[in-house]
Amino acid sequence: MQNYSTPCYTLAETMEILGLRQSELHHAILNQNLRAVVYTKARPMLLFLRNKDMTWEGLAICTYRGHISTPPNVIATLLDEAKYKIGKGSVTLLDPTGISNWSIDYPYTRPLPHPPITDWKPIGQSLAIAQSRGIADLKQLWPIGQNRPIGQEDVPLYACAATPLPQEFEPASARAKAVREEYEAAIKAIAEGSFKAPNLNTVDINQLQLDFDSKSEIRQEDLRVPASEIARYKEHLFEQNKANKIAEVIEPIASATQRRRDSQLHDLIEKIIEKRSDISAKDAWGIIQKDSELDDRLFDTDHILEIVDGNCIEWTSRNGASQSMTWGSFQAKLSQIKKRTNKT
Repeated sequence: MQNYSTPCYTLAETMEILGLRQSELHHAILNQNLRAVVYTKARPMLLFLRNKDMTWEGLAICTYRGHISTPPNVIATLLDEAKYKIGKGSVTLLDPTGISNWSIDYPYTRPLPHPPITDWKPIGQSLAIAQSRGIADLKQLWPIGQNRPIGQEDVPLYACAATPLPQEFEPASARAKAVREEYEAAIKAIAEGSFKAPNLNTVDINQLQLDFDSKSEIRQEDLRVPASEIARYKEHLFEQNKANKIAEVIEPIASATQRRRDSQLHDLIEKIIEKRSDISAKDAWGIIQKDSELDDRLFDTDHILEIVDGNCIEWTSRNGASQSMTWGSFQAKLSQIKKRTNKT
């Protein structure tokens, strides 16, 4: 999110500030005329980069309290549903002052690779991620709206991917397998004349997996709109109103100019309609085409017609300007003239 600045307002506050109804606010957010963010209370976060094969390169963990930027589809879902689980998705941390407890230590028991984390390249909080990987490369790997710089210029922290810190757990299938193997080993030991009590607390660290769901919930009630987005929306409305006012001045003039430019061809079409009010566009076109071939023209008394074929009429207006009209435009124009002359 570019040019992000606080404070951030709830949706209700945003509606009051901008004078919008709920449906209008939702429409503005869905069309990204307003970009919403999500507020999160303090929670541990994992920071990483995505590799080209969609595996992760871990960078650090931290505690974060503040606003996060999410992909547009997440916000769209939250407008309709009470909550959303980020899962293996990612967000961007927007408030540098909300970062604490930065740690570059690998946080898990299972050694790497620990899918989807295949590598751990620690980076200090004050070191720009841009220094470890070029911005152009980040843009190739990153979803639209991510990889935006946050923080002060002297300590740039380019927005890496962040996700609520997943917890390590042993799958039930792995636990059952480990218990079974321990019992089988104990039974074998007894049969061989020695007693071996099964160690049911044994954990195979290579079987550990990451739980991305239990701690990754964000809620609709935490949607916010930054002050920078409200300012951008007001500017959008200002420019839109300005464009509308310009159009109100220009369009009548342009329309009048177009009518003057086309009036001679219109006059010719009107002459044909006067003779036969229910004439079809195809027949009228055929009459114009035949008339253009006559030396003593019946309808084109001003001799404006230059070339008439199956696709286009070319003529020269009284001021010497070369004009043309395609078959599709001719059909619409004939219909308009019929209605205007009340001879449908």
